[in-house]
Order: sequence, then C-alpha cells, then structure tokens
Amino acid sequence: MSLSKDSPSSSPSPSATTGESDALSALTNLLASSTTTTGSGKVFMGLRPIPPRYGPYAPPASYAAAVAAGKAQTAKRKDYMSATDAYGEYDRWTSKKQEDFLAKLKVSGLVQSDAGPIEAYKIWEALVDESARKVSNGQDVSPFDILGSYVNQAGGMSKGSWTKDASGKWETNVVTGERRYIGPKFATTTDTRVDYTDPATARAIATKMFQDLMGRDPGQGELANFGSALSTAEATNPTTASTTTQYNTTTGEAVGSNTVSRGGVTEAGKEQLASDQIKGKKEYGATQAATTYMNALENAVYGAPG
Repeated sequence: MSLSKDSPSSSPSPSATTGESDALSALTNLLASSTTTTGSGKVFMGLRPIPPRYGPYAPPASYAAAVAAGKAQTAKRKDYMSATDAYGEYDRWTSKKQEDFLAKLKVSGLVQSDAGPIEAYKIWEALVDESARKVSNGQDVSPFDILGSYVNQAGGMSKGSWTKDASGKWETNVVTGERRYIGPKFATTTDTRVDYTDPATARAIATKMFQDLMGRDPGQGELANFGSALSTAEATNPTTASTTTQYNTTTGEAVGSNTVSRGGVTEAGKEQLASDQIKGKKEYGATQAATTYMNALENAVYGAPG
C-alpha cells in the first residue's frame, strides 16, 4: 500500500510540534515517491537465527560455513517474505508487540496521541511498501529500519532513551516502546492498625474471669468498665505488620512474601486486664477471705484433701 499526495486521508496526522511535523512530512514524501504496487514485491524482514536443520532437510550452506567457523550459535540468515505476507504480520504480532509499535509511532509523531490500531496498521502497510521498493533496488532495508530512522529524526532519540513511570519501578524505551522492571528485588511495606475486640468476645472474656475469680457473672456496669479499659489498651497498643515481598527482577512479578506482626493486645493480655480490674475490687478481697476461711473449715472437719 503506497501513500500519495492525492490521498491525504491515508496519511497519519502530524503532531503539534515542529520536529514531529517535519519527520511526518519526510516520511509521507518518501512513501509518496514509492512505485511499489500494493501487495507485490519482496520485503526484507531482518536477520533470523539459522536452525541446525530444516525439518528432514540438510542445513543451508551458510549454516555449514558457520559451523566450520565455530559460530553456529550466532549464525543468521536474511529473512524475506512477500509484501502480502508482511502486511499480515501485524495481525500475527502479540498484543504487547502491537502496543510497542504504536507507542513508537506516537513518540516519533507519526500518529497523534489518541491514535489506535487502525492508524498503526496504515503506517505498517506504508513501511512494508517502502521496504519492498528498496529491496527491488538492491537495498535490504526492513520496515523496522525505515521506521527507526524517522523515530530518531523526529526526537533525536537513541535506543538508550528511557523514561520512568510514576512508581519508579518501571521504565519505557521511548523509541522501541519496550517496558522493563527496574524496581527492587525486595520491598518492605508497613501497615499499622488498631484491632478492637468485638463486644461479644469482650463479654465472654469478662464473664469467664468473673466466674473464675468471683464465682459470679459480671454486672452491667462491670462489663462496661472492662469494655472501656480494653478499648483504651488496644488504642494505645496498635498492631504493626511488616510485609517483605520478593520480586522477579525480570518480570516485576511478586514471587513470595513474609509478614511479621508486632504489638496489639494478646488474648492473655485481655484476660490479665480483666483479672487486674477484678482484683482491684474490695469484693474480691472479701471473696478470697471467705473462700480461705471455708477451705480451712472444710479441712478441719473433713481433713485436707488426700
């Protein structure tokens, strides 16, 4: 697919900045001069690794030469395909690769910031056509090579141009659209909160302690006093949870975590609080004295337990 000056609707809209507009004009003019017939010609798609064998067939001579030179692992061959097949490559890309391609177009100013897949595909067709034209003239230049030259022209950027996102954990290559994780391998977060005991649990704790120490259930006012004291103790002793997470330094995915909690009021602490309140009552002293007297009387009458 060739773009021409007589079909402006097929051209990408320039961005507002001068550099981007100049780059777009240069690309449009270049593509307008193409004489390639849509869907025809051979397109150079770059260098591909040479597999040791092509199915049941022997490897090509270039691979044999690479083996002889001890460079079998780095042997590559030129990869060509028809323009029609090259058009279809766009639909065979992963979503990530399509997004990266569109990001590169936006950075270069070849499409506007709100452009989408339709605009991106039109540019891809034009780049394929231009590659086919160059191949027909003896120049092995891929669609990606052509786009790369205009990206650099538009922004003066190199493949080393990276920008960080707001979190500081990821950065994106403004030319290729590649995104990579640059965050820490381990990160610790701390959460401080107050864990209040629900009324039913507080009542159960108070009831058990009153029965154990006083031989009776707590009264309404005694329950309220314990509940108030417990809430104050919990408010002044918040729970602090520190979670350390380990991240995959390539993908940025969390691969494990460990949480350590400190502070708060334990179950034993709640029972101790109730016990202290009960033991502060005058009634508790009288109850203990009476209990001691009754135990001594029973021992005198019946003898000490055996």
